[in-house]
Amino acid sequence: MKKKIITFVCGMAMALFGFGTSGITHAQEPGTPAIVETATETDAQLQVDTSQVSAQPQADAVEMDAVHVSAQNVTIGSIAKMDMGRYSIVGVPNTPSADVYYRWQMYDFTEETWTTFHDWDTATCVFWEPSHAGDYNVYVEAMSGGAVVASYAQLYHFSGCVTTLGSISYACGTSECTYDISYTTNDTELQFRWQAYDVANGTWCMIRDWSGESTGSWVPEHAGDYFLYVEAKGGDGAISSKLLVCHVDETHITSFIQSCTSGFVNELVVMAGTSTDLTKQIGSWRYLVFDGTNWTPTMMLDGQGLWVPTQAGQYAICYQIFDKSGNLIDQRIQSFKVETPYVKLGGELHEAHTDGLKFHFSIDAETNDPGIRYRWQYYDIANDAWHVIADWPIGNEIDWIAPAEGYYWVMVEVILRDGTTQSVTKGVFANMIDAEKDSMQKLANSYASNTGYLLLVNGATHKVGVFSGSKGNWTMLAYWDCSDGKASTPTVRGEFTVGSKGSYFDSGDARCYYYTQFYGDYLFHSVLYNKYNGNLADGRLGMGLSHGCVRLQIDNAKWIYDNIPSGTKVVVYN
Repeated sequence: MKKKIITFVCGMAMALFGFGTSGITHAQEPGTPAIVETATETDAQLQVDTSQVSAQPQADAVEMDAVHVSAQNVTIGSIAKMDMGRYSIVGVPNTPSADVYYRWQMYDFTEETWTTFHDWDTATCVFWEPSHAGDYNVYVEAMSGGAVVASYAQLYHFSGCVTTLGSISYACGTSECTYDISYTTNDTELQFRWQAYDVANGTWCMIRDWSGESTGSWVPEHAGDYFLYVEAKGGDGAISSKLLVCHVDETHITSFIQSCTSGFVNELVVMAGTSTDLTKQIGSWRYLVFDGTNWTPTMMLDGQGLWVPTQAGQYAICYQIFDKSGNLIDQRIQSFKVETPYVKLGGELHEAHTDGLKFHFSIDAETNDPGIRYRWQYYDIANDAWHVIADWPIGNEIDWIAPAEGYYWVMVEVILRDGTTQSVTKGVFANMIDAEKDSMQKLANSYASNTGYLLLVNGATHKVGVFSGSKGNWTMLAYWDCSDGKASTPTVRGEFTVGSKGSYFDSGDARCYYYTQFYGDYLFHSVLYNKYNGNLADGRLGMGLSHGCVRLQIDNAKWIYDNIPSGTKVVVYN
């Protein structure tokens, strides 16, 4: 078994450690070749005199560098070492051979003695167990054919078993306490023993005897204060320890929850409680309901309480835990309200005609039922038929597109968790509208003009609206596409008045007809025509395109030229 361990660890050592050192002091031994140092500018060159070989070690220590002696077929280039605590594993990176034998020796600089710790055999990796910490020279020889053919010497410091204990960590759950200790060590044989001192009884108890595990769990005998004590024993027998003062809580309830914060008549309420029971005192538990007169135990299933209230009202619910003798340990009481679901609909439906035949409806609903649902339907009077808009969604609002212009009934029906229903119906006339056009109409009614006309330009939609009437009572006469100023030369925004007019003006090769000025050089005028042949040059509309003027179809430009008097208000906006 030991040989298997050595073989495994040696393989690991060869893979993990680098080889070779320099500038090391060690002792020469007669059982090794004589060493002669010669200095160069770069390093000490080691020359080996193989004529001097002795079987006995020499006590005198001399200072030298790492020694490497080899024959033609056997080479030792380094010694690898793996620190295991009270011992180390040393080896050479050679493939074992039945024809090559190795002997391992060490020189103890403290005792000034040589010792053979592994005699001749074919093992390339061996255990080394020095008697104390300190500096050593480890020396290995290789023999083949009855002669020493290679050797290597290297200085090592052996630290022995070094263990440093950190802090103890301790935590208690609902059924046990866990413990652990942090530590650093080079000792592969380190073991731990855990004990607890009961302050109340003045006694020690063994939690866990010597083991290689630093962590574990513990069930205290009773609540109270304890000293948690851990010892760490190394492979060399040295023991270090740590102590922690800890407290174990009394058995008690930690939580009491229900499946809902308030209940409804004839619906299941599930109750669940949790507790801390480190000392294993709990023998039983139960759930109770108080109706104002009597406490009644509930049904139990999988440790939970089940209750179906049959009447609305204010109740108290309770979770109790008992010891094995039936004595009450702890209890938790909470109030609990049971309701009958209700809804109060707030009058008529709210209607918003948003665009075209699109409508948005909503209903105000006061309710205590978070699961209330709504069904939306409409009745087509022309075809004498009901149609579902949305079948029992949760929301209290809906969008609807009428299938055609005409008269309809729109109805919302609500249903509560107990099946109770209510409904509200409203008559609706669906007519086609343009939302942008309608928005401009509403804006126009907020302005006054010095004439019976008003012009609005929407730069965002590139539309011109023409109105007749007065403030608050404007009638839209026209709603035209236009091309206003592009982003780099936008049309001026604000409130202006119509000024001068003209039949045309030229701009380069283009001619613009029927212009009406409303601010500085900003004009209403026609799209662009070629001034030489009268052909249309640029008739694009519905976009930002001009240098700031508002371009229109030539007939629309002429209508403004002919009909809109000076002093008429012009509003340009986004």
